[in-house]
Amino acid sequence: MNEKINEILLSDKKIIGMSNEEDIHVMPVKFLEKKERKEKNIFVLCGIIFFVLIILIGGWGILFNKSMREYFFKLAQKDQKDQIILDNNKKDQNETNQNDKNLKIAQTIKAEIKDKDNQVISRAQITLPFGFTDSNEKIKIIGQLPPKSYFRIDPRQDIIGGIYIFTNSDIKLKRPITLILGYDDKIIGDYKEKNFRMAFLENEKWNFLEAQQDVENNTFIVTLLDLKDVYAILVPKTKEILTNLDVDLDIINPDILPSTIDSDFDGLTDVEEGIFGTDPQRADSDIGGYPDGWEVINLYSPINEGLYPLSNTGKIKIYSDQIYKYSIFYLSEFLVNNVDNKVIFSPPIETGESIIIIIQENPEKLKSKEWYIKQFEKQILDESKLKTSMADGVEGVWSIDAQTFYLAKDNLIYVFSYNSSLLTHLNFKTTFKMMINSFKFNREVEKTETKAESVKKMENY
Repeated sequence: MNEKINEILLSDKKIIGMSNEEDIHVMPVKFLEKKERKEKNIFVLCGIIFFVLIILIGGWGILFNKSMREYFFKLAQKDQKDQIILDNNKKDQNETNQNDKNLKIAQTIKAEIKDKDNQVISRAQITLPFGFTDSNEKIKIIGQLPPKSYFRIDPRQDIIGGIYIFTNSDIKLKRPITLILGYDDKIIGDYKEKNFRMAFLENEKWNFLEAQQDVENNTFIVTLLDLKDVYAILVPKTKEILTNLDVDLDIINPDILPSTIDSDFDGLTDVEEGIFGTDPQRADSDIGGYPDGWEVINLYSPINEGLYPLSNTGKIKIYSDQIYKYSIFYLSEFLVNNVDNKVIFSPPIETGESIIIIIQENPEKLKSKEWYIKQFEKQILDESKLKTSMADGVEGVWSIDAQTFYLAKDNLIYVFSYNSSLLTHLNFKTTFKMMINSFKFNREVEKTETKAESVKKMENY
């Protein structure tokens, strides 16, 4: 029995190729597990299929359920609207950014005026922001030398450079535009740039603008909310139109004592500004188109609108001399003293200055200049330096130092003297000229004009 069993065992060893001496080798576990992983994959696949079936069944349920369909439809609509709003916001933002970019890169239009030698003497520039108008018309500006008719609009004003004409001034502006007018140094002449004003023409009248002046660059800059037909730079023709005292003595004779501080260069010293009540920082206190000093010399008020009589302001009084038959204006704050044949007008402040009127004999009835020259018979006198001015229709003559004015009438000489003592600068030179300009011979004090009469006189000018 045992032998058969051994035979069987031996035969089995041969079948499986094993010997008694050989070791038994076992297959690695990872290979033995392949069957198990395959089974797991089958389970995962089944799970996915089951999940897909659930989704499909739920989707079909939604399709066949009305309330569910409406819910998902509204949800989709909301997402679509939100997306449209988002797209529109992005579009608006892009347009705003583009508009801002256009505003920063504004359109400019330029024009210029040339003289007979083809040299540029004046220029203009307009800056137009994006969307400044709804009109399809383009703004056009033309520069030209002014025709004679423009000088007749206001003979007291001179035009610097030329005029600039807008050919389509009826365009309505949605945004303000910037206008720059400039001029060349060579056309300034003897005028003071501080007296230049920018103006526009309307109803055959110049209207002044509050423009920013840049003296260093010879320009005026103004922001416009509407357009007018014509723009220009004006300056009062002070030298040409001064009544009687049409001479600027400071320019003619450099040896004349200069004035004290005149902050706004309008002809009135800061001391005089305080007495007349004008603005020492504004050359034209009443914004009427004329420097304050020019108005005072010509007997107009520097603080009342229009050419309002200085005699109606309360700032001056009228002195009448009953012996020598004359009248003259003087500042109401001045003190008046009569000493023999002299009348002394003194300022209220102690400056050492005074204005004196002295009457002298002229038995030969010489004219003013002749009488003055005769006083220098034994001295050398350069007659070419003598300057004359008119007072009440009579020609008078100025002394060499321009601090005394001599006026001959019949057999008398009326002497107007500015007493400056030892001063090197004068406070009341313009007041001195005003007084001489107001002087009247042998007449009753004339009735002063009312404001209404003054305005009517201006309209008829």
